[in-house]
Amino acid sequence: MSSLGNSFYFISSEPRKMKFHVDYQNITDPSYFNLNKESGWKLFFTSPSRIQCNNVWGKEYTDEPPKFYSDKESTLKHAKRFALTYSLSFLPLCALYIFAMGKFYFTDFLVLHRQSFFGVFFIYAVVCIEFGSFAMRTILYYFRVKKSFAEK
Repeated sequence: MSSLGNSFYFISSEPRKMKFHVDYQNITDPSYFNLNKESGWKLFFTSPSRIQCNNVWGKEYTDEPPKFYSDKESTLKHAKRFALTYSLSFLPLCALYIFAMGKFYFTDFLVLHRQSFFGVFFIYAVVCIEFGSFAMRTILYYFRVKKSFAEK
């Protein structure tokens, strides 16, 4: 993995079955890493920050792919924490951009610089839509996980 964790590099070797899991944790401590290592998972990457930490774990298997979280409660708790953290980060930004667009629209700047208004409005709208889609995707992720357990 790259040092930022945004690129994967694979090395040619003998074929094997590997399960990878990207795990998000708000705050990590040494017991989190020890527990996963004792379960046979190998840590391939951890983000530099210890707050809002993303980790990539891998485990070789033979028959059936292993599950990182094996019980329903842990999986739902993890999905809920992920959805809350990111949606609560993105939704205030959306509100801020909507407020800024409204304030910008009702000022004298619109009268003086009509051409630049549309460029700024377009940028605000794109950013707001992007942040809103991030927030919605994290919330929908939680509902997908919850539904998958309800169907079992």
